[in-house]
Amino acid sequence: MDSLYGNTISDKASNKENNKKQDDIVRSLRCFVKLGLLNFWRSALPDDEKIIPLLILELSDDFADPLLPDWSDYKKSLLKQLTDNALYTLHPIKHLMLNHELSLSDIFILALLGEIENSYIINLVLSELQSPDKTSRPSLHTLQAMVECLFSDEESSVHSIIDFADHTLVQLGLMSIDSNDEQPLPLRKVKIPAATWNTLINTNQAWPHCDFIEINPFVNVAVSHRQELEVLATILQDYYSPLIDKNRVCDKPLKAILIRGAPGTGRHEFTAVLAQALALRAMTIPTELWQKSAVLPHLSALCQWLPVLNPSLGPGDVFKLNGVQKPLIVILGAEGSIECDNVLEIRLGLPDADERSRCWQQAIENTSLAQTLGHNALLSAKTIMTLGDYAQQLAKKDHAEVSFHHILQARRHQGAEKLRLLAEPVDRNVNLDAMILSPMVEQGLEHLILRANKRESLWQDLGKTLKATPNPGVRALLVGESGTGKTLAASYVATQLAAPLYRVDLSSIMNKYIGESEKNLAQLLDEAAANDVVLLFDEADSLFGSRSDGKENGERFANMLTNFLLTRIENHPGVVILTTNSKDRIDNAFNRRLDVIIDFPIPGFEERLALWHSHLGEREPGEHLCRDLAIYSDFTGGQIRNAVLVASVYAEDKKLSMQDIWQGLTTEYNKLGRDIPSQLGYLNAPEGECA
Repeated sequence: MDSLYGNTISDKASNKENNKKQDDIVRSLRCFVKLGLLNFWRSALPDDEKIIPLLILELSDDFADPLLPDWSDYKKSLLKQLTDNALYTLHPIKHLMLNHELSLSDIFILALLGEIENSYIINLVLSELQSPDKTSRPSLHTLQAMVECLFSDEESSVHSIIDFADHTLVQLGLMSIDSNDEQPLPLRKVKIPAATWNTLINTNQAWPHCDFIEINPFVNVAVSHRQELEVLATILQDYYSPLIDKNRVCDKPLKAILIRGAPGTGRHEFTAVLAQALALRAMTIPTELWQKSAVLPHLSALCQWLPVLNPSLGPGDVFKLNGVQKPLIVILGAEGSIECDNVLEIRLGLPDADERSRCWQQAIENTSLAQTLGHNALLSAKTIMTLGDYAQQLAKKDHAEVSFHHILQARRHQGAEKLRLLAEPVDRNVNLDAMILSPMVEQGLEHLILRANKRESLWQDLGKTLKATPNPGVRALLVGESGTGKTLAASYVATQLAAPLYRVDLSSIMNKYIGESEKNLAQLLDEAAANDVVLLFDEADSLFGSRSDGKENGERFANMLTNFLLTRIENHPGVVILTTNSKDRIDNAFNRRLDVIIDFPIPGFEERLALWHSHLGEREPGEHLCRDLAIYSDFTGGQIRNAVLVASVYAEDKKLSMQDIWQGLTTEYNKLGRDIPSQLGYLNAPEGECA
């Protein structure tokens, strides 16, 4: 508990000494098995000397003294090593023996079965002992004979072959007996999986398909979470003490710690530090593997692992937790729940603005930019470090200091792989001079950017009612006809926030199976929150449209989906931009929850003239022609863009001719099913070309 956030020098020295003691126990167990087999061979086959030289040769490498130790003396020495608290280390075999009251003969059986997986000599000895049956796995009869011969002086748990069926090692899943009904019970083989034995003798090795969660020394748990962490460590100390206190009475023992939070909130880092405080190692275990494996819960307790499960749950999903020996960790997002008695739930958020600023300062060494990013971007410490490293590389390539532009590039290319499965990245840098906006629209966008920059600090020093309902999320609705610049405006907002922009792909989200659409939406919003991206829902009325009376099954499902989405968007901590052609198509319940609504009108003459100038640029054919286009053609910005692109396809010179412009207008008016205004017919005249 004194060193929650990193190992001291004394800790490392203690760990080194502990590892040495654990290695000594493993060597002692291996000698124990070989010395026991040697004594059993001499007792069972005193006249057969062909195996004895091999065993003696094996044992001579383990003992400096050419005279092998007496069997009785060695048993006493090993028993002291495994039970003496003065020599107590965190070895799983010692835990197993002390906490489950196993005898030395039980440990011999376990070690023998395990070393069969490692030693050819032991396989050879067992094959000869069980001749004419040449299989090396021991039968129940062979094991009973060994116990009776080698441990006649102790109280063994095995008095008959039938006792093996209820043996503690079998109940724990460490040992299994062949279930072949064709074989009589005495001839049935006994084994321990190689992975189980290797785990018991090598605690630094994770279970197959599992991974230890290592502590990143550069990413500490947020200050706001450290008090919770210390309280949890205190609660769990008794449960994870090396020796089980038989006198500790607890009617409702704690089964699990449920840690909720969005991806990137440091849930795994929190778990790793908690495990370290308890002298454990946090290990992620696939949910299916935990549910199917009978031995994993017992191994976790023996090997001092803190099991960490991360089931993928959607709205309404329930994960049934079973096989709990000691409290474990379950990591979830906002959705789903677990079915288990006595669960302690905590919620993790992101570090506050000051902590984020310190992380940015450490990552990019730019104080003013770090302060801005710390207050603008709601990201975890780990994400900030990753982005900072990438931004530093980009800046080094440009022979410059890290800038806002480098941060934006880094955020667009880092950490959003899962998000790309459900949304499309929009990689455009749009500044104000690239847009032609009415004063009201420009004012609305600047208000949206300011609101997004202050979304976390907005609630400070306000009234109690507002403080009771804080929500850093910003929800904006852009309303206007197609082509009026709504999507371009969303790109402008994202650029000013140095945040990636993702357009939601409705076809990827919507699923014909009930419940799958909600899961997709939940995953989308979780990933968006983790990376603090700007989400763009184009034509949002398809998802946020008005709800019906729900008389048909399909209508009821659509209503449930809308209800779910309304709730999740309202609680989403990021920036969400919705676009629609008509405000009336958006559900009224959501309209009331919008922070910013901006109407994009059809451009008037001044806006159209500026749009033609802005799109034509240096290839503009002349001011008079641009004014005529702005007067007589009622195009939106998107339509002007399309017309100019078509004109440039037909152009042969740098300057666009009247005929080129005519081709662009013709194509765009054909899409609309309308004729070109007669006032612009002169553009098609051969003599109408501009110099």
